[in-house]
Order: sequence, then C-alpha cells, then structure tokens
Amino acid sequence: MELDQLRSNCRHFTGYRPCKHGCECEGCAHFSPDGPSVLILKMNQLGNIVKTTPILHALRKKYENPSLCWMASPAGCKLLANSPLIDEVLTTNADDLLYCQVRKWDLVLGLEADRQVAAIATSMNAAKKFGFGLNEHAKLWPLGPESEYLYSLNLSNQVRFRENRRAYHELYFDMLGVPYEGEEYEIHPAEQDFAYADHLLRSLDLVHDGPIVGLNTGGNAARFETKQWTIDGFVHLARMLHQQLNAKVVLLGGPAEGARNAEILSRTRDCAVDSGCDHSILQFCAFLARLSCVVSGDAFGLQAAVAVKTPTVGIFGPTPPGEIAMFGRGRKVVTDLDCSPCYLRNASDCPRGADCMERITVEEVFAATAELLGNWATG
Repeated sequence: MELDQLRSNCRHFTGYRPCKHGCECEGCAHFSPDGPSVLILKMNQLGNIVKTTPILHALRKKYENPSLCWMASPAGCKLLANSPLIDEVLTTNADDLLYCQVRKWDLVLGLEADRQVAAIATSMNAAKKFGFGLNEHAKLWPLGPESEYLYSLNLSNQVRFRENRRAYHELYFDMLGVPYEGEEYEIHPAEQDFAYADHLLRSLDLVHDGPIVGLNTGGNAARFETKQWTIDGFVHLARMLHQQLNAKVVLLGGPAEGARNAEILSRTRDCAVDSGCDHSILQFCAFLARLSCVVSGDAFGLQAAVAVKTPTVGIFGPTPPGEIAMFGRGRKVVTDLDCSPCYLRNASDCPRGADCMERITVEEVFAATAELLGNWATG
C-alpha cells in the first residue's frame, strides 16, 4: 500500500500492525479521526485519582471526540482500567514517559501538587497546559491564569479550609471553563470482578435479608496516621449495627489494615466477619458495590464506595470534608473541634495530641448509618 493512502490520523491506526477492524485504511468504514489529544497527570493516592475522574466528562464536553490519555502509578492504572471514557492508560515507566514527551499534545493537565509530577507536566510539548508545573526556580507554580485559584489552595489554609466550598472536581470544571452539571466519580470493575465479589459474599455467609454494612477501618496510617477512627469505635459500632439493625458487618481494608482488622475481629467474632486484605483493587471496588452501606474514614475505601454508588458514611477529623462529594447518597460525620481541618498528618505535630477523631462518638456514626439504611433502620 502507498503511504499516501494510509490515514495515520485515525485513532485506530498504529503503524505497525493492522488495526482491530482488519481494514487497510483506504475506504475503511471505521475511520475515526483523532480529536484533540489530552494528557491527564494524576498519578498518586488512589482516593485522589477517584476524585479526579469527573474531569473525563468535562473534557468530553469541552472537545469533540478527544483522545484522552491518563498517566498514573501502577496501582492507579489498575484502578482506571475498563473506563469507557479513557482512550489510553499510561504508567510512569521510562517507555511511557518518552512516548509522552515526543508526542504533541493539545492539552496537558498537571493535577498533582507534587514536584515530580509538576516536572513531567512542565516537560511536555503541549499547546496548552493547566494545573501545576515548575517555574524557573524549580518551584511549584500554576500553569497559566486558569490554574491560579487551584494553586492558591496550596498556599492558604484559610482559603482551602474556610473559604472554598467546592470539591476538587468542581474546581477542575471551572479551570477548564466547562459548566459542572453533577458529574460523578467513575470506577468500572469488570464482570469477573463482580463475580469474585458475589463469591466472596457467599463464602462469608453475608447473603441475607437484612443490611450488609462494610467497615473500612484504615486510612493510610503510614502516610496520614491522624485520619483513622479508633479501633474501639469500630468495635462498638459493629455491635450496635448487629444488635439494633440486624445487620451483617464485614471488615474492609487493604494490606496495611491486616493487623488492625485482626484486632477488631478478635473482639467482634459474634457479629462481624473479615473480608480479607488481599483483593485486587477492582475486586475490592466490586465488593463495595454489593454492600448496603460503607462506613469509612477519609480513605480510598470512602471514595471508592461513593464511586460505585453505595450509600456511604464518611468520618472526618483532620481533613476537609468538603473536598469529597457524596452525590446525595452519603452522610459526613465531622469532629466538633474548631481547629479542624488542619491537615496535620502526625499526632506528634498536633498540640492537642490529635484527638479530633477520638471525639467522634459511636452514637453519631451509628445515627448517620441508620439514616442511610432507611427502611432497615425503621423495621
């Protein structure tokens, strides 16, 4: 075939093998011209990646037939798998970085206030850039005037914690100049992930006529120890849910929660079971989708439960509750301390000893959970 007959501007064209439609370009009925190319850089912290996913809808509003690529950590790539809104998921290995740097982008979005990610955004060849980059002094800096308000949240606790009333995904819509119309978080477990979740429910004897409540007990303690609610709180909550609502209670968490959940289970064997901490990311999300309600601190389990549309109770102490949306299916239980939110990650940095989560009572969390459970709570 002559090169001038090849349509390399088709999104199905790769240049090194026939495309998935098996056609040879000329006269192909599947021709789909590349739209504007967009690179999203949101790499770390799974919960933050979930909170960013509504931007996919904003970009498809802004551009006709865009080509959307998302670069993330290896774990983030697993989380973003199966999304019908993403054309390509890239990781941070050398091959993908080189590919991104030689490609000409219409838009690069550096959405992480992190020096490494900002350096990657700055290095990209793009007609337009939004979000965070590096200035001539190699300091974090806004990529254009559209990004200045987002940047300001890093510099002022007053603005971030007291004045701002919008979740981050709403700020992204503003930055792009696209009206926000209630677009939600996106996670897409595959059919086999839901089959795994259904098998897990049966193996744990969780299939019954009453509510099934998941307690997501962690909060990335190695990175942010102050976000975790107390072990005593989860123990007493499990008992109240079982005794007063006839709920089956299941403990949730990742590898870091193994010892914590073992301790909780040792005190709740008559009313709770442990789901284990070794599921894949999307298996975990599929399992959350099968539950009646999830109770969690400000952690990935909270954002993931909201994304799969499970009613969710969020427990907030040092972190801003306004930065996560519940989309009408959740309740937020917030500490009563005036110094919250503070975003102090280590208890040793807090003059009060980081007691904000301890002040949140079992009764408060139970009431919020019972309210979400609705008919089950009222009999």
